[in-house]
Amino acid sequence: SYSYIGLNMKPDGVEFKPYFTDKKVRRAIAHLVPVDEIIDVIVQGKAIRQIANISPLKKILQPRFKAN
Repeated sequence: SYSYIGLNMKPDGVEFKPYFTDKKVRRAIAHLVPVDEIIDVIVQGKAIRQIANISPLKKILQPRFKAN
């Protein structure tokens, strides 16, 4: 199974909000989420940080992408 945290870029269900169209804002929000702490504390280290929308267990991704 898997879980994820995502950003609702259309909170009203209709339009993108101006602040979500700015890549710098989205990146800043993403950096605010303590992913490593969530993995350590909430799931007790039993998770793999995912940096793409494809499972990091797929062999095709392993040589191309590396987690920070």
